[in-house]
Amino acid sequence: MAFAVAWPQGAGRFTRVRLPRAAPMENQNFILVNGVRPLVINKKTLVTVFGGATKIVDRLLHAARYAPESGWLVVPRPGSPGVECLIDTASAEDAYRRFKAGEEPPPLPSELRAKSNLQKFSTVAPGGKTKQNNRRN
Repeated sequence: MAFAVAWPQGAGRFTRVRLPRAAPMENQNFILVNGVRPLVINKKTLVTVFGGATKIVDRLLHAARYAPESGWLVVPRPGSPGVECLIDTASAEDAYRRFKAGEEPPPLPSELRAKSNLQKFSTVAPGGKTKQNNRRN
């Protein structure tokens, strides 16, 4: 049960007001900083929203920069060295909902390269088992 303190009425007395129960997460804004919903958040706050998954946040930011038609994030001010990247809070909440629903952001180019190199250097051993070559490029 949540209560809020209202403005004083009369001789310095405060009244307690009972707040309605919170709506389900799909219908409410859940990113709050010091009790206030910001218009934009930085990358560090986005990592906190995603539970410390920096790889997912990097994938989201890469998709926002190089594939904005995917609609994962809206970045009003992209970051550069010494400048914070600012991300629209509403798009971050939508991205979180999409991620929780099972949708994945597109992989990073480094992940695609690693996957293609893994497939290139894997061979099939006798018996049908896959084994990796220990060669380096």
